[in-house]
Amino acid sequence: MAVEVLAERRAERPPRRRGRAAPLSLHLLAAVPFVLAVVEAFRSPRLNYGDFWLLLGRVTTPTGELRPAELFVLHNDHPAVLVSLLFWLDAKLFDGQNWPLSLFSVLMALAIFGCLVSMLPPALTGTKRAAVVAALSALTFSSAATEYFGIGMSGAHWLLGLTPAVVAIALAHRGHTLPAAALGAIACLGHGAGFPVWAALALVAWLRRDRLWRVVLPVPLGVVVLVVWYLAGRGPGYPGPFISGPDTYLSAALTTLGQVWAAASADFALAGGTLTAGLLAVLLAVAVRERLDREHPGREHPGPERPVLERLDQERPDRERLDQGTASGDPMLTVPALQPVRDDRGRASAGWHGLAAHMVLAATMIGLGRGRYGAAEGLAPRYAGIALLALAALVVLLAARAHAQSATHVVAAVLTAAVATYAIGATWAVTTRNKYPLQPVLAVAMRLQADSVILKNFAYPQFTPVLRAMGVYPFTDDFTLGCGGPELGSRIDLANAAELPPPGQDQQTSGAVESGAVTGGTEVNGWAMVGGRTPDCVLVTDRGGTVVGGGAVGLPRRDVLQVVNGTGRAGWRAVAGPGTEDGVVLVASGGRLYRITTVLGG
Repeated sequence: MAVEVLAERRAERPPRRRGRAAPLSLHLLAAVPFVLAVVEAFRSPRLNYGDFWLLLGRVTTPTGELRPAELFVLHNDHPAVLVSLLFWLDAKLFDGQNWPLSLFSVLMALAIFGCLVSMLPPALTGTKRAAVVAALSALTFSSAATEYFGIGMSGAHWLLGLTPAVVAIALAHRGHTLPAAALGAIACLGHGAGFPVWAALALVAWLRRDRLWRVVLPVPLGVVVLVVWYLAGRGPGYPGPFISGPDTYLSAALTTLGQVWAAASADFALAGGTLTAGLLAVLLAVAVRERLDREHPGREHPGPERPVLERLDQERPDRERLDQGTASGDPMLTVPALQPVRDDRGRASAGWHGLAAHMVLAATMIGLGRGRYGAAEGLAPRYAGIALLALAALVVLLAARAHAQSATHVVAAVLTAAVATYAIGATWAVTTRNKYPLQPVLAVAMRLQADSVILKNFAYPQFTPVLRAMGVYPFTDDFTLGCGGPELGSRIDLANAAELPPPGQDQQTSGAVESGAVTGGTEVNGWAMVGGRTPDCVLVTDRGGTVVGGGAVGLPRRDVLQVVNGTGRAGWRAVAGPGTEDGVVLVASGGRLYRITTVLGG
């Protein structure tokens, strides 16, 4: 009878000789999102963003040395030890540029991807496994995470919490409790999103049926981290702009979990987050039941995916003798032949349930901490990593449960989810990329000490002397306005600059200043095109022709296409040094300067 059972099981297995084209193609496909993320990192602007300036200024002395005590001050109620140290090192080694942090974020995402692949259940083989690997790549390097790869400050901060946590879960998935605990501590030094790792590690150890100390150890460690977290120094808190209630916090948490399904609609994201959380809860409940069934054999419920063992249960009342082997030594009646799937199921999925629990708890923390700003707060792109990892856990757990389904069905479902998520994330990717052209305005404002413009662009003028002393970009010798000649302080003969015609229908060479008269220390904006194309640069001079400012060109301006015939990237933005009056705006194209004489607004 046992021989017949094994024959039936072998008959259910797919033939070993299969074409390798499909798995190979899927593995090649898995490399595409990673390559695109690397390209995004290198195309990102040179100048850093937002919190980079605050954290760097806070942990740095006026002479450029590190202030170790400041590393342990919370930032927006989150630990910032590792990210502050990383920003300081970036300033010391790479002139404080953005792209090294962006590339570092890609490498941390690659570490996450490697850990996820290492945890794939053995039940996923062949084409199914290759499809899941491709899906995990699309989720890890998703377009929804473009902010991580394009704005390195954001990626470094969040991934310094998430990446060590995922590595810790992967270690616990293999039974390496102590290294996992060490990585968990590192995660908690990176970002508050790493804190739920302690609950995840305990859950993983319990599902694996590890020894009691491995299950219990993460609990006191988590309590210690929580106490230290609450005792750490922090800035003042402020009431949110909404009068909130329990529903607000719940919706913000669920919106965070489902944001990758609806980048522009809190309602759809809320529905997606609710569905994700519900499915993960059901899968965890099934895993808990199976874990208890293994602990108490009398309570076992035969799994629907084991028809052969069900028949075996019906035909052989002495199944326990088969489970334990026989004295005859017959290999057909030993545990490896009949029991591996049921015994290993909990271990195979333990890490994935731990990952899912971590992300749900992280989303809950965001809901509790940011719910006072409304449900739409969960749509912030910086939370994308939490939603993407939760979805990755859901995809793998469902795929593992569907191993009885045909490869075609599993591959189609897995890749559809991954492609849909990647496509929906394009909304936030576009939003992130639209910030790239604006960075030269901040760079010029820093050079000119135009404080109001610095503040408007989410930087901190009080730290400018520190940045200048450290030689952080834009305070480097290679700083340029991008015109291939004129720089700050250069003199231009305004009489030799051609005048751009005013706007007109089908006009291809035209421009306007839309912010009124050009005065120093404020932001100036408008649009211009030469021959239907974006100019090379924008300059601001005083009435005598001395260059006193500059900025950015190539800003998206779709509305301009309704007036003139040319590029949709005709927008420009600039700043002039404080004290400038009646400034003149010029654009350069093909080595020639054009003066914008049409002034609107003001």
